[in-house]
Amino acid sequence: MTDNGDGTYTATLTSTATGTADVSGTINGNTITSGDASVEFTPGIASGSTSTISANSTSITADGSSTSTITVQAVDANGNDETAGGDAVTLTTTKGTISGVTDNTDGTYTATLTSPTTTGTADVSGTINGNTITSGDASVAFTPGAVSAANSTISANPTSIAADGTSTSTITVQAVDANGNDETAGGATVLLDTNAGSLSGVTDNGDGTYTATLTSSTTAETADVSGAIDGNRITSGNASVTFTPPGAVSAAQSTISPGPQSITADGTSTSNITVQAVDANGNDETSGAATVALSTTTGTLSGIADNGDGTYSATLTSSTTAGTADVSGTIDGNAITSGDASVTFLAQPTATIIAPTSGGTYSQSQAVAAAFSCTDAAGGPGVASCADNNGHSGGTGTITGSLATGTLGNQTYVVTATSQDGMTGTTSLDYTVIAALAHTNPSAITGTAAAGKTLTCSPGTWAGNPTFSYLWSRDGTPIPGATGPTYTVQSVDEGTTLTCTVTAADAAGATQSATPASIDVPVRQAAQCPAATGRLTGTQLGLVSLGMTRRQAQDAYADSSDRGDAYQDFFCLTPSGIRGGFASPDLLATLSAGRRSTYAGRVV
Repeated sequence: MTDNGDGTYTATLTSTATGTADVSGTINGNTITSGDASVEFTPGIASGSTSTISANSTSITADGSSTSTITVQAVDANGNDETAGGDAVTLTTTKGTISGVTDNTDGTYTATLTSPTTTGTADVSGTINGNTITSGDASVAFTPGAVSAANSTISANPTSIAADGTSTSTITVQAVDANGNDETAGGATVLLDTNAGSLSGVTDNGDGTYTATLTSSTTAETADVSGAIDGNRITSGNASVTFTPPGAVSAAQSTISPGPQSITADGTSTSNITVQAVDANGNDETSGAATVALSTTTGTLSGIADNGDGTYSATLTSSTTAGTADVSGTIDGNAITSGDASVTFLAQPTATIIAPTSGGTYSQSQAVAAAFSCTDAAGGPGVASCADNNGHSGGTGTITGSLATGTLGNQTYVVTATSQDGMTGTTSLDYTVIAALAHTNPSAITGTAAAGKTLTCSPGTWAGNPTFSYLWSRDGTPIPGATGPTYTVQSVDEGTTLTCTVTAADAAGATQSATPASIDVPVRQAAQCPAATGRLTGTQLGLVSLGMTRRQAQDAYADSSDRGDAYQDFFCLTPSGIRGGFASPDLLATLSAGRRSTYAGRVV
């Protein structure tokens, strides 16, 4: 603020943006209330570098009548839109036609761009007050109109194919609008038909073209392919494709091919050798009857089969030596000169399973060690890897592996040798995994535990389908010869405990013994005979002892009988009685007088 010293004070107000400024103030700290000063900021002179050109439709149909409005917005150097007219504006276009410019007296100027009948893009540029508008041109795309069946076309590539039932020609429909512009997008419905050969379905390529494949028949004829687009017949013309029959066989054009080109040099691997008879124009023959001969530099060739379709085949079997077989041939007596078929015989590495030496039977989850090795064939590049099918691998030497026993059933252990050139050789060993032994139901003894009766030992229930052996024991002591599932009780077994131990053995050689089953054999009670009691020593048997008088013995066991023998008494006991003997006169006569008195009438 400048103090002019005369009671006035001045300041300068500036702006680069349009609008109205309200200027207020204070004097000596008091607001000036008599009113603010208002200043209007208006745009400056229109600038070519900031003015713009735009189109309200950036894409219109190329039909000679569609339009887009082109607008120039006059802008001053500070970016303010002009709000009044009066500027000199010109517009030009690279395509289509543009009308004169209208001054809308609000800072905008408009013209109408009319499309041509051809597709393309119009770049609209202009000047303002003689200066080029450099902020950018307006672009308007002229697009094809609706599809015209009268202008759309059908074409074929190629127009001549062999009448062999397999050769093909691509049929293309180009969608075109009424002004002759190629359509550039898909979406039309196209149908094609032919009077010869066969057509595939139509593919919409999404670019205004639609394609199908015409396959020839085996008859020499011409196929006329017609079509419709969006329900209207295409009238610009059909596509014609000639199916030409093959001519005479040409040895120069006929071919020999192998499949595969590499096989193992093992004396059994094979490659199929095929001769395709071809005419001088390169058309495959479609019928047989030519005379074909083949020969090879190594390996052996089978006889030649005429397949009746223009092809002839033979089987090449490899030799056992690495090398290359060159297979050449003749057709109708002329050498096939298009080239021989080459088949490489590759040396095969050898895989060997060292252990186990043969297949066997193993229990589930049983640990079974394996060992294997690999060597390359003579002349081979060497072994790249040697691996089994259980994740064990190595290079040279003996490699440790294992058999997988986690899955029940028949299994195969495989070792694969791979050479540096990718050839493989395998060997295998078949084995069986059975369920591990498991005793799920205890063994048991059934029958009557009495002398003369038969007891049966049941093994119980086992997993693993084993075989069984048996051992009978009396009070823990094995009974000689008692090793079968049945046992006949003896008198000596009375008063003891019999046990049967079952031992299971599976096909893998594993064994497991079950907890012994047991049965007590009671003492047999003799009718009206008391149970035997007492002890047995060198001088005593139960209640009877040596030197006891006959009366004393009879008193000890009241139930007795001499059974007709005057010098023996039988005492009835359960399970077995006691026989007591007394000195007979004959015995006493053999003794001295003193000893006779000692033993007379006493148990001896």
